[in-house]
Amino acid sequence: MAFEIPSVNEKAETQLPKVVITQPGILLLIISMIISIFGILTESPIFIIPGLLLPITFLIFVIRILTTELQDIDVSVSFPSTQIKAKQFLAIHVKISNETELTGLIKLNVSDGLFPVVSTQISLMTTGVSKGSSFLFYAPRRGKESVKSIKYFYYGILSLFYLEKQVDLNQDITVLPQAQRITLPWNQKQQILDRLTTEITVMRKGRGNEFLSLRDFIHGDDVRFIHWKASAKYNKIIVKEFEEPVSLRFLVVLDASLFMAGPKLEFALSSAIELAEVLQRSDHSANILVHGDNFDKLLNIGNSITAIQKLALDLHSIRPEGTEFNYFTLQQFIKTNKLMGSVIILITDVEQDIPVISQGIGLLKPYYQALFFHACSTTGFGTLALSHVRDFNFYNLDQLYYRREIIEPKLKRIYNDRIDDYKQIVNARGSQFQLIESYNTNILLELNKAITLLSNRKRRNTNA
Repeated sequence: MAFEIPSVNEKAETQLPKVVITQPGILLLIISMIISIFGILTESPIFIIPGLLLPITFLIFVIRILTTELQDIDVSVSFPSTQIKAKQFLAIHVKISNETELTGLIKLNVSDGLFPVVSTQISLMTTGVSKGSSFLFYAPRRGKESVKSIKYFYYGILSLFYLEKQVDLNQDITVLPQAQRITLPWNQKQQILDRLTTEITVMRKGRGNEFLSLRDFIHGDDVRFIHWKASAKYNKIIVKEFEEPVSLRFLVVLDASLFMAGPKLEFALSSAIELAEVLQRSDHSANILVHGDNFDKLLNIGNSITAIQKLALDLHSIRPEGTEFNYFTLQQFIKTNKLMGSVIILITDVEQDIPVISQGIGLLKPYYQALFFHACSTTGFGTLALSHVRDFNFYNLDQLYYRREIIEPKLKRIYNDRIDDYKQIVNARGSQFQLIESYNTNILLELNKAITLLSNRKRRNTNA
């Protein structure tokens, strides 16, 4: 939806114009004043008139602009949208109608979180000409940004002085969580969801499409389900019995502790929106829970067209809090809000102590139907990668060798051992552990890998 300011001249926040003299202008004014003073002292009109010419021209320029010219320049500013996703571009369209003979520039002043891709200034055209131009800004992070003001710079003779006028726009720009870096077609998303529900759904007797068995007729049964061949064979009324899937409840839990600060939390928020888009079109109920050490934010995924947009707005202001993920408070929240029996998709990391994880999953186990434990790799997301330290920071070759050959391999071994311990603990509880190596993936692809591993593990247990 486009947002438009019809004319910035109509804005009430217009600041008073101010005159700025450039350095060459200051130098010429000083020279002119010296010439004028010399002419007055010598009573010579030859020096007085040229000396006063520049100051008089300057005064005429300022008076003319303030009284008439400013009213003949119209600038309209429009925004194709005041909401964009992080890692995307914001286009701001400016149209200028200049009915004067003034020349100059127009500049936009924006908040620090918007980075200009092209020049943030455009030129004023000559008399009777309209000009449209676009400013392009890059928004690297989610949050609140703003287009603060627009400035006019009207230049005088030889650009020796100019008049500056500022109009405060104060237009807020909402930067939503970024999209997943790998985009999947809708049919693939649906296949993954169907596979997930097939893997964990419990079937019950009902009027579904899947045939279950034959049984004797009971008063109240629908006559459409009578199996006539079986009834004739056994000389009694036999009906067909079907089974139907139980509607599942999904709970997407996002770890918002300080350990998740940075790219890991951004991936978690992006993943929540991706999962919500798929679950919204299913017959299952779903909620998003942002869980920090000291706060919980439960968001319902509605069925309206604007539900996903509203969810993105609710998530765009999330900030990490607390020290680490608290499984006890999560258990209490699930009990209090009657979310027992949910299929939990947890997006967290692998920075907590092993006993804490073991005890935490043990606390949650009675309250979920299935748990998919997605852990963001700290090294994969670049928050603990020593390879990011450039070699030229090590002036001593011994230090460089020590880092490459001893520190990095040792840290990687420790980290891999921790991941193996996590995997054993989570899988031993009947859940499924899945390590997310980097941002260059899609949460549904990672979920599909977890479903495959869970299915294989069930098959091995059955064969055993």
